[in-house]
Amino acid sequence: MKTKFLITVLSLATFISVVSSKNANQNSGKRISIEICSSPELETLAKAFVSQYQTINPAIDFNLVTGTSNALQSATAPRKIGLITEDRLRQSDVKSASVFVIGRQVVVPVINKDNPNLTVLALHGVKPEKLKDVLCSKLPVSWKTLAGDKADNTEARIFIQNNKLTLDAVSSFLNITPEQFPETKILSQEELTRRVQTDKLAIGFISLDQVIDQTKNTLSDNLSFLPIDRNGNGVIDTNEKIYANLNEFKRGVWIGKFPQLLVQNVYVITTPDIN
Repeated sequence: MKTKFLITVLSLATFISVVSSKNANQNSGKRISIEICSSPELETLAKAFVSQYQTINPAIDFNLVTGTSNALQSATAPRKIGLITEDRLRQSDVKSASVFVIGRQVVVPVINKDNPNLTVLALHGVKPEKLKDVLCSKLPVSWKTLAGDKADNTEARIFIQNNKLTLDAVSSFLNITPEQFPETKILSQEELTRRVQTDKLAIGFISLDQVIDQTKNTLSDNLSFLPIDRNGNGVIDTNEKIYANLNEFKRGVWIGKFPQLLVQNVYVITTPDIN
């Protein structure tokens, strides 16, 4: 099952366990009901958590509700737990809630594993400003322009997953407004994944959870990471080498080697007195 990448599910599970234990002591012999309220971007995480946690804790009934307002209401409502992204929490006026970081959500650029420039990219990566040029250009831009003279002269094509978190993250990363994204470059998660898996010259910005094969702990079939040259020196330096496999990438994100504008904290939000 797909889950949000880098979410510390154990932290959430532990939190739920404490809540359920308190309620169990007060309502001995009764089933426990807890409402999980998720902002839209975290619905996949919320569904995965509820499914997995109920398997090992059948005495707890979970009700899953999606919507930012519902997640924020968890700040004042008993027996409600909200899952919310960093941006949405920052835009809210929540003051009295208990808020805990439980992990991170990552937007990642992926390419076809048979991209003819794979070796060049592993050595040199791509600069954010070059990605911006490719995305915003009204004329075709080559991989040579994007990745340097050692890349070939075929056309580079960039696509973005159509959800708020991904669009906002890419907008910040490339220093442009979402309104500048060409409409033809914005695709659904299914369309984008299929496009990059079948187009050797495509790049896709997408939520990482959508392109992980959980059974193999790898990226989905036919996909590789696109290395980012963060310092713009034309070389993937030692402290930028995080793209060889999923485990290496995870570690790189956690220790700050991946662009932070493509990473958001995910929070649990609840009333200080959840009973």
